[in-house]
Amino acid sequence: MKPTESAQQRTQRICGMFMDWWRTKNVEANQVLLVGTGIKCIWDNLHQINHDTQWWSWFPEGITEQISFPDDRYFDAAIIRIPPEKERLKLATEVVASRLKPGGKLWLFGSNDEGIRSVQKLGAPFFEKGITLETRKHARIVGFKRVESRKPRASLSQFSLPANIQHGDTSRAWTYFPGTFAKGKLDIGSRLLLESIRDLSPKKRVLDLGCGTGILCGLSNLGTDVHALDRDYLSLEATRLNVPTATLHWSDKWLDDATQTFDLMLSNPPIHDGKVEDHSVVVFLIEQAHNCLSPSGQLWMVVQHRVPVNSFIRAYPLEAEVMQQNRVYKVWRIRRGDKASL
Repeated sequence: MKPTESAQQRTQRICGMFMDWWRTKNVEANQVLLVGTGIKCIWDNLHQINHDTQWWSWFPEGITEQISFPDDRYFDAAIIRIPPEKERLKLATEVVASRLKPGGKLWLFGSNDEGIRSVQKLGAPFFEKGITLETRKHARIVGFKRVESRKPRASLSQFSLPANIQHGDTSRAWTYFPGTFAKGKLDIGSRLLLESIRDLSPKKRVLDLGCGTGILCGLSNLGTDVHALDRDYLSLEATRLNVPTATLHWSDKWLDDATQTFDLMLSNPPIHDGKVEDHSVVVFLIEQAHNCLSPSGQLWMVVQHRVPVNSFIRAYPLEAEVMQQNRVYKVWRIRRGDKASL
């Protein structure tokens, strides 16, 4: 990958390589389970050649047929674009094994720097050792064949993992899923943000935007009407278990509804799209602070020092102030520029 390659360019390169291989090999597979994010072009191409294809993506990507977890039926073959998290790839591979017919084929594909070169043994004990089928455009395809084995886990609940979160003087039981942010731990950024808001008075409507497993909304106890939003379906399922009183939203578009307003917004936003650094979520947060905060509302977010928050807020009548920081992170408070009361 070139240093200047965007996430979109990476997707085009990798998916283009896969579809070129698919067409030249005249693959015979009628019922195909497609797994991963950022692969709409493959979805479109398979439909054009009349495959009975189902797409399982943990991100909502504007496809009405797309599902949050695969239907309980058998497929002839499956395709996975490998995710950045190895634990999530293992989960996806085992779920696929539970949905494939005996002898069914699985193809994993991805960029070399995403880890595709080390997946040959990943399918054990559900698949034969993988075989590299194509290497091109700094990416590759690895093929597997389903074998008889112990029964794979087939439902998401079977993959849940227990943890304990130590916050202040209390320890709280927590649940997470493979590949979700922080792996059931209280990460440094979220800890700093929670410390910064501990003296805030409770608010009526609170939104945890990019909630992960529910750490911020679950441990802050600052709202009577709590909402949690994330693009990651697996994270939201963990939040459902950890913060059962929260209203969940699986989307990054839900806040387009201008009638939604909040007294407090909390976030520890990601600044990467896969391997590519991407500040679009931070920009989205600031935009939503402008659109969705009540007149006296506040957005508190924690981001790395290098994220240019001040330059992002210039387009909006907002005020930003650093409330706390350590060697890596800054906690920002953002509010309307009309000198609203705290």
